[in-house]
Amino acid sequence: MRRILSRTIGLGAVLFFVAASLFPGQFRRAVDVLAHPWAHSLRGEPTLTGRWRGAIKFDNQQSRGMTLDIEREPLESYRTAFRGQLSGRGAFTGMAKLPDENGNMVHYELFGNTNRSGSEITMRFRPLDLTPLPGQQVILQELRGSWKGTLLELSGSCSATIYDGENYKFKDGVAALPVKTILIRQ
Repeated sequence: MRRILSRTIGLGAVLFFVAASLFPGQFRRAVDVLAHPWAHSLRGEPTLTGRWRGAIKFDNQQSRGMTLDIEREPLESYRTAFRGQLSGRGAFTGMAKLPDENGNMVHYELFGNTNRSGSEITMRFRPLDLTPLPGQQVILQELRGSWKGTLLELSGSCSATIYDGENYKFKDGVAALPVKTILIRQ
């Protein structure tokens, strides 16, 4: 009985490695589907990846429309920017856009991480085209929350800063401002 079991395991291992070497792209995809079910839909369920829309509420300000586009493939900049801070498992990247205080559209690059089920999500944001304004404006920093099918519930923080077109001027000792959003899958 042991001999049959060991031969079966040995044959299975050989077939596994042969298949992995002959079909590396399909093998990587199959492993990714198993490891990150939040990014792939085998039965047509909604995924965390894709487009999300909703209103974001900054503390003591009116709500603003927000759009997120989330992708599974981690960018090389993600690995470099967050090495050691966020685990590479469950990594995703994307773009976000929302208007500033004057209605100018601000685009953000986002770097995120989630557990296997999508119940614990962390997203960090970097503004790409912030418009200089004479007064303070808020900059989105980090959101945490959970994914529940067609809803993405997030809360986190933003900073108030003065941006002159070249430099950010943060006030010392000013705490991060709270922010909340519920986004709907598009």
